[in-house]
Amino acid sequence: MKVKYLFKIQNIIDTEIRRICERDGEPLDRNRLIKTQILALEVKTGELANLTKCYKYPCPAGGLEKKKLLLRYIDCFKFLLSIGNDNEFNVVNSELKDIPDDAEGELLDLFLKIFDRIAELKKNLLEENYIPSLNAYMEVFKDFIFVGYLLGITFEEVFEFYDQIYQDMVRG
Repeated sequence: MKVKYLFKIQNIIDTEIRRICERDGEPLDRNRLIKTQILALEVKTGELANLTKCYKYPCPAGGLEKKKLLLRYIDCFKFLLSIGNDNEFNVVNSELKDIPDDAEGELLDLFLKIFDRIAELKKNLLEENYIPSLNAYMEVFKDFIFVGYLLGITFEEVFEFYDQIYQDMVRG
């Protein structure tokens, strides 16, 4: 299953980053790790929203460079996958990446919903409420897939990006 592959690759990347960081300092405690990952996800989500300019009035019509969008989107996805791995939420199944045919939405509303759900996720993680945390995580994951859909980014493009990272790591 491709979603599990993404979690696996992100885990390999995170393990290497932590190995290097722990050499230079102390490992992060759980609460600090949660806070840093959540803040990073919020920052990267804000950068993606900023790139789309969906908050401007009137909302600009397209013209966004696909490669820039994909890279910003993947920046968000990296932290989303890391949070999933670190909290054993990497049970996301392939159905979450499927967008219904009748899906409608506006980026502005979706970004606002994502920020609310990230706050909910943080609260539940810090309070160690596993099931509500997992539910909030699944909703954030689905919302990010939907953002990609609205931006014209396919799950296959995300998968290909991660596969390339993995192939580069294997080659050394």
